[in-house]
Amino acid sequence: MVQLMGASGSLYGLIAVLLVDLMYTWKETKGPFKQLLKITLFIVFAFLIGNIDSSVILTNLLRNTTVH
Repeated sequence: MVQLMGASGSLYGLIAVLLVDLMYTWKETKGPFKQLLKITLFIVFAFLIGNIDSSVILTNLLRNTTVH
């Protein structure tokens, strides 16, 4: 088992919270597609960076978007 340290897991957990918040306030949000595009581009960019473990990103995104 690989031990990972750092704040990247919690930061991507916060991004998942932003996605959930955007989903719940979609109609009230000004320019929701633009915000969704920004979040999506950030996630894609994070996968392109080689020094961040993608399993941490996926785990925290999935865990935090499925917990209500």
